[in-house]
Amino acid sequence: MLENDLETACLNWLSDLDYECLTGDDVSAGGSHEARRKYLEVVLRPRLHEALDRLNPSLPSSALEEAVQKIANYGSQSLVDGNREMYEWIRNGVPVEVEDTEGHKSILRARVI
Repeated sequence: MLENDLETACLNWLSDLDYECLTGDDVSAGGSHEARRKYLEVVLRPRLHEALDRLNPSLPSSALEEAVQKIANYGSQSLVDGNREMYEWIRNGVPVEVEDTEGHKSILRARVI
């Protein structure tokens, strides 16, 4: 089995589960579902923001945008430490700062999945 065969099988499986399967060209600049300006952008910010909004309806937009920024711009000096932190965010949520109506700040977690 070739890598392309595996990819095709996975895309068919996901499509059968009612997932929308798109190509890189579809989500790139000028594509039918444009979500990035350059191929170097691996995080599709509009889709990530939409998913975070759906998963965290009680969080203010500023907290959601903070979570998008943290995920999309993530960088670490250590690959191991970076993977560990990103895994922790996926598992437990991205820490974001939220201010209540009285001006008190607290750290909440934005669910990712």
